[in-house]
Amino acid sequence: MSNNKDWTGNKKTTFVTLGASNHTDHDRAEHDYYATEPKAADILCDVETFEGSIWENACGEGHLSERLKARGYEVKSTDLIDRGYGQGNVDFFKVTAPLADNIVTNPPYSYAKEWAEHSLSLLKGGKKLALFLSIQFLESAKRKSLFEKYPPKTVYVCRNRILCGINGDFRAKDKAGNVIYNEDGTPKKMSSAKCYAWFVWEKGFKGDPVIKWINWLHKRGIMIYKAVIREILKRKVEIEADSKVDAYLLAHEKYKNGDIVLNADDFDKFNITIRTNDKT
Repeated sequence: MSNNKDWTGNKKTTFVTLGASNHTDHDRAEHDYYATEPKAADILCDVETFEGSIWENACGEGHLSERLKARGYEVKSTDLIDRGYGQGNVDFFKVTAPLADNIVTNPPYSYAKEWAEHSLSLLKGGKKLALFLSIQFLESAKRKSLFEKYPPKTVYVCRNRILCGINGDFRAKDKAGNVIYNEDGTPKKMSSAKCYAWFVWEKGFKGDPVIKWINWLHKRGIMIYKAVIREILKRKVEIEADSKVDAYLLAHEKYKNGDIVLNADDFDKFNITIRTNDKT
């Protein structure tokens, strides 16, 4: 790993993860662990697809990994710290071969530049790297070399705030560390003033990045989906014909002319397709 860190801090900041800058020193998480709100994976999958498997190499407690699995991806989860999910004690910078086809994660922010560089050095051409980072990652002269060598293909700016929970805890707390509750007795959710974005690289891409604002339907933490329900009707009819092709043509003509009309008694099965933002 390069000695030119993207950000310089003291020994307490070795594992500063994204979102840590939202908090003061007195409420730092152990190992600076700030878990990513699971819906961050949902909004990424609404706008990007990944061919093959995914490696979540800063998996924490699996907040992103589980959502990626729910989207149908095969996910390999590792982390430097063993938090009871995936494979712990894996130093990403010592890995010399990719453990999956693509990489999707929220990396330790103090090493975000190096994380991107090492990830892209491991991936094969055409595969993708998606890092959940503060929008400020676009700044800084220290990242110039990264963007010149590996320009991101797309930067998806999150319109709504995404939370990063201290030690995986997304509950709001007062200055004394006590959980704040709603009137109905449920824990109040923490708030955030931080703007995040998904930075997506495609290995081998050369060109100017495109910045998009993620237009996701979201209200009070609940995604709004469109369920498309299709009913399938089936009926067997006898057709006299000289060949299989002629039988098909005759059946097609009879159906088109209204000589054969299916009804509710011919119901066979149904299927349901879930869509978000007009994408399956």
